[in-house]
Amino acid sequence: MSRFRNLADEILSHFEQTTGSPLLYDEGGRDMCNHVSGIVGEMQKRIEDALESVAGGNPAVGDPLHPELRLLIKLGSAIIHTEEMISPAGHVYDLATLKALLTDPDIVGWLKQMDAMALLPKKRGQ
Repeated sequence: MSRFRNLADEILSHFEQTTGSPLLYDEGGRDMCNHVSGIVGEMQKRIEDALESVAGGNPAVGDPLHPELRLLIKLGSAIIHTEEMISPAGHVYDLATLKALLTDPDIVGWLKQMDAMALLPKKRGQ
C-alpha cells in the first residue's frame, strides 16, 4: 500500500511547490502537511484492515484495485457473455457461463474485497 504514502508525498510536494514553503498552516495554525499525511495514513490503515479482514489474514489474496490477469480475463468474459445474453442472438450457454463465473473463487473473493471497501453498489433488497 505504498502508493498511499506516495500520494501523501505528492500532496506535500505540491504544497511546497505552490507555496514555496514545506509547511502549510490553516487559520488555526494547524500544520496542514502533517494533517494531510495523517489522513492518508488513516485511509491506508482502513483499506489494509478491510483487505486483511476479507482475506482472513491470507497474504495470497491480492489487491482488488489491481487484480491479477486471470481475474481480469474472467471479468472480461462475464461482460462479453452478458452482452451476448441480452442480444437477440443470446442463448442458454451465456447464462450458464455467467452462473459459473458468479461462483468462481477469484470473482467471489474480489467482490467481497470490493464490497468491504464500499466500492460496489448494494444489491436491491439488501
